[in-house]
Amino acid sequence: MPHFRFDIRQLNGQTQSGVMAAPDINAASQMLRGNGGQILALTPLGSASAGNSWLQKLSGINFSSGPSQKDVLTFTQQLAVMVKSGINIRSAIEAIAEQIKNQKFRQIITQVKNDVEGGKSFSEALG
Repeated sequence: MPHFRFDIRQLNGQTQSGVMAAPDINAASQMLRGNGGQILALTPLGSASAGNSWLQKLSGINFSSGPSQKDVLTFTQQLAVMVKSGINIRSAIEAIAEQIKNQKFRQIITQVKNDVEGGKSFSEALG
């Protein structure tokens, strides 16, 4: 059975690294997610460069950790300034999303905007 090196973020925010055996990369991913972890990295043991290129070809598995703390802080500050200046929250989120360089974070913020437009409260959309 192949072995995989992993880095995950637990629900309490702590990171954990280790090695696990699983039939394939999909099974390893499901086991890690089943324990409530957010996968930061998952690579087959052996050839690291070959494993990474193989993983990059997989579709439907997201191994990135999402926005950085700086991304979230910048978003929060910009949103606060815009809302205080009288701009409605939907327009503010849309304007900020257009400026975000991190593609994954831009998608997240765009989804938040779509949820707000769809009638969800801002706190529900963030959830």
